[in-house]
Amino acid sequence: MQKKIFAWSVFVLICSLTAGQALAQGLFEKTADWGTTEYPPQRGSFKVPGSVTFANGTYTLWGNGDDIWDNNDEGFFVYTEKTGSWRLSGRVQWIDPGPNEWSKIGLMIRENGADPYSRTFYTILRGQDFGDRTDVAWRDNTGGPSYNTQTFQPDPDFPGSSIPVEATLEGLWLSVTRIAEANMVIAEYSFDGATWVTAGSRVMELPETVAYGLCITNHDDNDFLAEAIVSDVKLEEAAGTIVMRSFSGPEYFGATSLYKAGDTFQVTLTLTNTHGVAVESVLTETVPAGWIVSEISDGGSETSGVIMWNLSVPAGNSTVHYKVTVPDDPALNVSFNGNLDGVTTGGPAQFNRLLDGVGMFTAHADIGAVAADGAATYNEALDEYEVTGSGTDIWDYSDEFHFVFKEVHGAFSLKALVELDPFESSNEWVEAGLMARDDLSSDAANYATIIRTDLQQDAQWRLVKGGSSDSTSANMNADQLGELEITRAGNIFQAWYISLETGQRTLLNTQVVEMQDPIVVGLCVTSHEDGSLSKGYFLNTELHEYPAFAVRSLPVDALPAGGGVVEGVKLVVEVLPGTSFTGTVVENLPMGLTAANFSSPDANFANGMITWTLSGMEGTAELTYDLTVSENVALNGVTLSGQVNFSDGSSLATVGDDSLFPVFWTVPYFDRAVTLDGVISEGEYEGAYVETFAHEEGDLTPPGVHWSGKAYPADEENATFHIFHNSRYIFVAVDITDPILDFESGFTAYTEVWRNDSVELHMDGNLSRLEAKEDNRFGFQAAVLGDGSRTASTSAPTPVALPGGGYASNDGAFWNYGARAKEDGSGYVVEYQVDKFQILDPPTRTVIGFEILINGAEGTGDRTSKWGYWNTKLGMAQSDAEHWNDERGWAIIELMGAPVQSVSDWSLF
Repeated sequence: MQKKIFAWSVFVLICSLTAGQALAQGLFEKTADWGTTEYPPQRGSFKVPGSVTFANGTYTLWGNGDDIWDNNDEGFFVYTEKTGSWRLSGRVQWIDPGPNEWSKIGLMIRENGADPYSRTFYTILRGQDFGDRTDVAWRDNTGGPSYNTQTFQPDPDFPGSSIPVEATLEGLWLSVTRIAEANMVIAEYSFDGATWVTAGSRVMELPETVAYGLCITNHDDNDFLAEAIVSDVKLEEAAGTIVMRSFSGPEYFGATSLYKAGDTFQVTLTLTNTHGVAVESVLTETVPAGWIVSEISDGGSETSGVIMWNLSVPAGNSTVHYKVTVPDDPALNVSFNGNLDGVTTGGPAQFNRLLDGVGMFTAHADIGAVAADGAATYNEALDEYEVTGSGTDIWDYSDEFHFVFKEVHGAFSLKALVELDPFESSNEWVEAGLMARDDLSSDAANYATIIRTDLQQDAQWRLVKGGSSDSTSANMNADQLGELEITRAGNIFQAWYISLETGQRTLLNTQVVEMQDPIVVGLCVTSHEDGSLSKGYFLNTELHEYPAFAVRSLPVDALPAGGGVVEGVKLVVEVLPGTSFTGTVVENLPMGLTAANFSSPDANFANGMITWTLSGMEGTAELTYDLTVSENVALNGVTLSGQVNFSDGSSLATVGDDSLFPVFWTVPYFDRAVTLDGVISEGEYEGAYVETFAHEEGDLTPPGVHWSGKAYPADEENATFHIFHNSRYIFVAVDITDPILDFESGFTAYTEVWRNDSVELHMDGNLSRLEAKEDNRFGFQAAVLGDGSRTASTSAPTPVALPGGGYASNDGAFWNYGARAKEDGSGYVVEYQVDKFQILDPPTRTVIGFEILINGAEGTGDRTSKWGYWNTKLGMAQSDAEHWNDERGWAIIELMGAPVQSVSDWSLF
């Protein structure tokens, strides 16, 4: 089966040039420089002004910026605003794209031209080789993720294959069009400006008035300005006739793109004519070979699987219909094709056959528009599943792979020994593994653990339908063979590795993914080279479904200083609807801990284990207890574990909160503030908590964890930090002594802020302990040059000058800061002012995750010192290679004295 490159609609377009004289900037009268103080936020450390000139019908654009991508953009945009349906086209050519291969020049339709977070649809030519790739991209929701698809064209040398669309020496013509009446946006390309090919289109509901314009970014966090020209620019009123396909019929496992022999589907073609008058047109549909056509509406006729209508398409919306019935022995995967006056019909086109189950699994099918048919078999004698799959990947915003699955309700565990044929493919990203999906649509929310041909194991997930994918990885030893496992309890999924040699289960990842029962669970394989096939082998496969599970929650996030009592540890036990649970719920306490005040008289505490015995339980129950922690235990933290034991002898581990972290520092309260000038003035930090660290090689003693920088003798660099708080702010000052810095010539000014000698401050105001909930983790970095004249920052607003030297942020939303070199030339000082209302969740919280990193070693970015005990979360081990940016471990500070202001008080500021 030939894979379709473009699945969205294309249109028939008739344009009339707008009236009126061109303005001083040609067709455009507005500009926006996203990432500047006028159009914040700044994504990176550098943003210098972009610009545009217009002469002799040509626009010359200069711009820089971190990227036009993700949830907000940084780049330069020249535009005009229009109401209704318009088409913007022009010939783009690079003059100097700069060194980054992903510099971009393109044409764009945007909901709000000045808003970096705005919804948008655009087509770009990237900078590598002055235009080796063309993409269509979009952001569906304000502040939401960005998506893209690369533009391909048929390969003239290899019929049936495709190659990327690249610019010629004359550049490349691009266009973007909006048909407002149909909420449709379309992107096209052309090599001559006369013959246009549709690159992609989307249904996107935009306001009545939107921006049309030209965009540029250098994709580098530096001050270089990429340069490009756009000529032959036209902005024309657009009118067209658009046709979209839709299906109604059987739905299997939450997906409407699967079929079985004998199924019947109603096909509706919706035509939108925006001309205002009827248009004579020819509409055709080609159905899959062997599918039986019936009930064709509006005088259409079918010959050899091709349906044709000669229509007078009225203004506005109209529809035509037909039915198709799947034959007794259909092809595995098929597609529908159609066109209106020769231009492709949009809407769903791909259908995959649902195949009968193998072994313990109910069914199997290809997911997504794979270019080669997958398969699955089960060898009962060997207890082995052999799954063959094609597809581009299980990643990004939709997946292509082969899936062997079963419907599951509630908690489960699925494990297997997973192997890949090492001689079948050289692609290291061939994947085979275990997966849970919300449904069988290609963009469904999912959670999986997979292995690759290089034996790397990944846990990966998509949190929401149509969202982006994410992952974490753990390399398996090449000479070690182990089982993979995924488990689910409520919405908490976990990935495990089980050593065949020792039987030890290692938790690799925990993730919250919301899926609605029933979900589908099973075995997955993708070749990562669409059109080729790869095989995965699954041995000793076991699927257990459990009638109940338990989730632990902790009432506090930190242990009392010097030990004490933690009141109200809670286990919520939930039983699958329509079932009952008989068994035990167990809590295993570390040595030296005791428990009391159990919620049930049936609880028994002996030998460090709490046991509740439940019989015939239905619905939900809460089991609580108080935990007493000794002083010595509190120094090292507390990790709890437990399980639900079922009457058949199986068990399921308790999920949720499992760690209490010791309080290392108590931060005093004073009703005063500091001046953010990079100077620790007399009296400013009087009475604050102060810790001085003399850099000693190998010092890993709490409360500090420290690494030695490559360029520093162990006994030379040192630092002192001061910390206190008032009713609204936390104040932190870090005083660095660093004899290796060259104060005569000034600090080395590296473009990347992380290369500069600097201080990073991180805080986590909710300490939720689940990766998906680290939404209050903020990171901030400030660096200072030798004369104190400049600071740079990441994840922070643009700095503005302070009186007397040093800098602060321009809005104070999360942080204000000041930094300057010391007058005696011995180092530098960074001061921070952190807004508690923005950091704390809830606002009255007094326990905060806290971390400071000292960066030095002259340009290497090495983290030479760190305050913050490495508290691992969710069983994930410390990774020295990633200690510079870890969301799993924090030191704990406790804000003493006066509490945070009430929420109502914040209106005073």
